[in-house]
Amino acid sequence: MARKTYVDLSDTIEAWRVKTNLISTNVGDLDSLAAPLPDSDLVQAINYIYNENIRDIKFDILQSDGALVKRVFGYTDSGV
Repeated sequence: MARKTYVDLSDTIEAWRVKTNLISTNVGDLDSLAAPLPDSDLVQAINYIYNENIRDIKFDILQSDGALVKRVFGYTDSGV
């Protein structure tokens, strides 16, 4: 289940800052993407894996400290 961060109208600026930093922590360091892309972008990386039909290769999601968060395996067929 996805983690969702909500900023309420009653939140202070400090609470807003903390919640925004939490989103960055959950996404991780975009410069650590191991996809041959000119830019570090999660959507481009996922689309690259999908479009290049390499979904049978595992995809590791790492925290900024290198700890494994999730290992995702793709499909061995066309995946359609």
